[in-house]
Amino acid sequence: MTDTTKQPLATTNRQNESDIGFAADGRPLTGLELIERVKSASPSGDTILLSFSMGKDSLAMWLYLREHFDVVPYFLYWVPHLSFVDAALAYYEDYFGQEIIRLPHPLFYQMLRTYAYQEPHALALLAAMDLTDFDFAWIDDAIAMLYDLESPFCAIGMRAADNIDRRNLILQQGSVGVKKRRYYYPIWDWTVDQVSQIIIDNHMKIPVDYKYWGRTLAAFDYQYLRPLRAAFPTDYERIRQWFPLIEAEFFRYEAMAKWG
Repeated sequence: MTDTTKQPLATTNRQNESDIGFAADGRPLTGLELIERVKSASPSGDTILLSFSMGKDSLAMWLYLREHFDVVPYFLYWVPHLSFVDAALAYYEDYFGQEIIRLPHPLFYQMLRTYAYQEPHALALLAAMDLTDFDFAWIDDAIAMLYDLESPFCAIGMRAADNIDRRNLILQQGSVGVKKRRYYYPIWDWTVDQVSQIIIDNHMKIPVDYKYWGRTLAAFDYQYLRPLRAAFPTDYERIRQWFPLIEAEFFRYEAMAKWG
């Protein structure tokens, strides 16, 4: 696998080398130097938020950071109380010995606001609810207020090796952000082997999602819904309670395929 730390830095839209997410030589901070930079820049000191998707990268990130920070983890759900999601969260709470905050994903509210897969008679009700439009920075601020934290950083398990867009983003903007949202990428330079090894070394299970999708649940597209409906029919019905016309996804791919 390519070692992203040894690649030439992109220069388009590049921030100054003195910015918080960069080392003195102009490369994005990594490892312990990155951890110390976040600690020194954070009003909350050794306490950070951790965006926990239950994916392999967020698992590795939490295992790594628990040696350096007091972690406040949170999980963003697409639909509340899917059984396989709740079971995995309970396992990780038991493993790490602490609560994982559950909150709605911004895209869950966005789907409701835009009437995705809704029956006509529900549209007026959803419009009257005037659901909040919020983002990840808003979520961080809400948790900080709940825990009486002052502008904490949020750890995000994004890696440069995942794809070229993420690599370029980190190389251009650095491994720390302090504008609208205070965040950083603690394992941005890790390889898949490093991620796998820390999970294996700590005898941790990955969620059942990987059996069906090769990753955690990330959308309500056909590729996710078909195995979900087969493996977790009760959870699929729960999704249909929120999005009654979700069967349209099956029509798009299966019925239309028959017609060529």
